[in-house]
Amino acid sequence: MAVAMVGWIEQWIRSLDNLTREMALPPHPHHTGIIPDWLYHLAEGVASSAHELLDDVSLLAGALSGMVFNMAEDADKGQHLALAGAMAGVRGKLHARYGKLVARADGDVADDIRRLFICLDLGITVMKGVFEDGVIRHGFDVINDIDFRDWLRKHGGDEALCVNSAPVRGFYDLIFAYEDGNFDKPNAEAGTMLRAMARIGLAYKGGIMFKMQAGMGDTIFTPMYQALLKRGVKFRFFHKVEELVPDGAQIGGIRMTQQVRLAGADYDPLVPVKGLDCWPSAPLYTQID
Repeated sequence: MAVAMVGWIEQWIRSLDNLTREMALPPHPHHTGIIPDWLYHLAEGVASSAHELLDDVSLLAGALSGMVFNMAEDADKGQHLALAGAMAGVRGKLHARYGKLVARADGDVADDIRRLFICLDLGITVMKGVFEDGVIRHGFDVINDIDFRDWLRKHGGDEALCVNSAPVRGFYDLIFAYEDGNFDKPNAEAGTMLRAMARIGLAYKGGIMFKMQAGMGDTIFTPMYQALLKRGVKFRFFHKVEELVPDGAQIGGIRMTQQVRLAGADYDPLVPVKGLDCWPSAPLYTQID
């Protein structure tokens, strides 16, 4: 997971650098103070000095990817914490370099920049947390004591670009992760959420979602209805439930009313539309007595 995720982060950083190459960006600051430890850790993995990494975000991205790629499987806690520090440092560097551009840009290019930055802030924050909280060594369940959004906040994720970003909101919506259906009360275990995101994003082959070319009833429920029909299931349409009759702690009976009489023995509810069996918007009155 770590190698694949950081490989994506490297690609996103390079794409962001290429996309903004002709734009007015703040100059790289002339560094006169103490070089932070995270830069030295990154520089150890590439044939460059820490000062060179300060001036080249693409080189910085490659160094970050190389550091994770060369990490031993039995890396200790100290090495993981060093990687977490490097993640935080790279994220801060990107915000200093591109943050104002993301905030003020508009148009199609701005959308591309914003989406890249969302991916970067979310991806880097996740990897910082993964290394810092021991997820690599102990598994996803080690962070299941905290809500996923709170976990992102804990590791410094930007409120707009990470914590409340579209990918995060989409996952909460996907699993209905709100207490009592209240959108102000999101609640999902961080480890469970991250495991699902990793499996979908890193292990799923093909498209994870498809755009429907017809209505839900026609693409989803028609095949289910037809399969059950072929298996001998009997359908009795036009019945209204009047009462559920209790029997202790269970339902003892269901009282129904037949709403219409059929012209024949059975009712065929489907109509063909462009070669697809569909549910009509009104009853087929030719089959009703």
